[in-house]
Amino acid sequence: MECCDDRGRMVLDGQPLEEPYIKEPPASYSRFGPLTVPQGRVWVQGDNRHVSMDSRAYQEGGVENTTLPTSDVVGVVDMG
Repeated sequence: MECCDDRGRMVLDGQPLEEPYIKEPPASYSRFGPLTVPQGRVWVQGDNRHVSMDSRAYQEGGVENTTLPTSDVVGVVDMG
C-alpha cells in the first residue's frame, strides 16, 4: 500500500481506494510507501485521518511496529 495517487487516494495492490467514509480528502497528509503488510498483520487507519494516531504515526519503527497482529483484532464493525 502507499499514499497517495494524484487524486489524494490511498493505493492498495496498485489500485486506488474509493473511501467515501473519510472525513475529508486527501486520504493522508503524509506520503508513504509503497510498503508491504506482512501476512497475519493489519495496517490501521482512522476515518478522520488528519487527527488520527494510527499506523502512519509509527512508520519510522518499520512495518512490524506500524502493523498489528491479526490476533489482536477483537471485533469488526460493518458500516455498510
